[in-house]
Amino acid sequence: MTYLHTFRGRASPLLLAFILSLSGCGGDGGTSSSSFSSSSSSSSSSSSSSSSSSSGGSNHACPGVAANAWQGTPIELPGRVEAENFDLEGFYDSTPQNQGGAYRDTAVDIAAINGGYAVVNTDAGEYLEYTVNVAAAGEYQVVAKVGAAGAGRTLELSQCDTHLLTVAVPYSGEDAAFRTIALGAIHLEPGLQVIRLSVGDLPGAKIDWLHIGNYTGELSAPTPVAFGTMLDSAQQIQAARTFAQNTLRPGASGWRAKGDQRRSYYFPEVNAQVGYRLVVPSSWDGVSALPLVVFLHGAGNDENSYVDQNNRQMARLAEQHGFILASALGYGGAYGTMLRLPAVFGQPQEAANMLASITQERRAAEALSERDVINVIELVRGEYPINDKAMFLTGHSMGSGGTWYIGAKYSSYWAGLAPMSGPFVQEQGYPWENLSTMPLLVTEGTGATPSLTGSRVLRDWLKAREFDVTYKEVNADHAGMVPLVLPDVFQFFANLVP
Repeated sequence: MTYLHTFRGRASPLLLAFILSLSGCGGDGGTSSSSFSSSSSSSSSSSSSSSSSSSGGSNHACPGVAANAWQGTPIELPGRVEAENFDLEGFYDSTPQNQGGAYRDTAVDIAAINGGYAVVNTDAGEYLEYTVNVAAAGEYQVVAKVGAAGAGRTLELSQCDTHLLTVAVPYSGEDAAFRTIALGAIHLEPGLQVIRLSVGDLPGAKIDWLHIGNYTGELSAPTPVAFGTMLDSAQQIQAARTFAQNTLRPGASGWRAKGDQRRSYYFPEVNAQVGYRLVVPSSWDGVSALPLVVFLHGAGNDENSYVDQNNRQMARLAEQHGFILASALGYGGAYGTMLRLPAVFGQPQEAANMLASITQERRAAEALSERDVINVIELVRGEYPINDKAMFLTGHSMGSGGTWYIGAKYSSYWAGLAPMSGPFVQEQGYPWENLSTMPLLVTEGTGATPSLTGSRVLRDWLKAREFDVTYKEVNADHAGMVPLVLPDVFQFFANLVP
């Protein structure tokens, strides 16, 4: 029997959009909940604005009016936009009272935090407006201090209905702890303008401030993986990329070859040739960018074991869906993660006990194993034209733990993850914020007794926090579940190819 659970949010896959928009050049900035739609589709007449205590008043059209600003003073840009300093009548809130009870007599929920204030308890459809004065035309960096207790939230920045920027708001724990994140750069023209900050499909984010302009403060550091190596992911990617550039020989025999290939490369750190398996679709035209699936094997196997199993099922699926398949060895370790049985999700003490027993030799071996995986990825990317928006990671058992580890630590690579029967990840000491918008397919066998309970606890935890997770169980043991779920894994990835 097969059990399939998909948790994708509401109208769109787990998406909370905070829409920052410079008010829509005549769009209504103060409608009631029954008539609110968007700044581009509402009436521009001030007489249409709601008189409800939970809504602001007349429209703030481009380029904006100074008198509408909080305390009659537009916010100067470059500079900081404090979330609580929205325009006098430039807001909509779904409740009639300030549930945070701080700062202003308003319907918007404002709470006191560390000597300052933040907008909290945000709900779908709510918005805030800010009249700003931009000093000069130019490119402006945007940094935000935000938090969210659920996954899938995003920020969208637009100007008079012109999209400027979309970024993910990271999941930041049960208390939605604030994180300071860089959002990117936008172009602004000079003069008075109105910024609208709207809440999208999912509630629950907190907003402290936005900084628009050169930012010299500190950003929140990524959460380190407590059960992994000390390798810096950005540095390792760059080192592997440089290594690949120095190693590859364009035009040499076998360059950009098609088909099923047993390959190896010289790994200087171990002074040995290290193998990897590569399957390139025979139908590839030799030019088009290809989607990539990276596979991590289970303990006691190598880069070829799973690819050859079940009459080369994995290779045939890659060919069928038009993927390059790269199966890495993970030289001498578990791809960088220290977790094995019984340290499954929901067993933090088992994880702590395991970490306490890790030797320096094991840590060194895991660093080599992690480097091997990233080397293989960059060797493939350096030789073949890879669609960078269609790179996927999957693995089984020990390789499932590697998928959780490599997937989050090197999240900039991946468009989706599919760990199979190996919930080797923990709630604490893991950068869940990196998976806030990542599609996940988690699979398990009902006969996989050592990992089944952990997988189910992990499923429920991800669902409760609104991660974009699809969960599937099949009636098989730990090893037997692989051929049953592999078609789902490749179809899942194929559905994510843009």
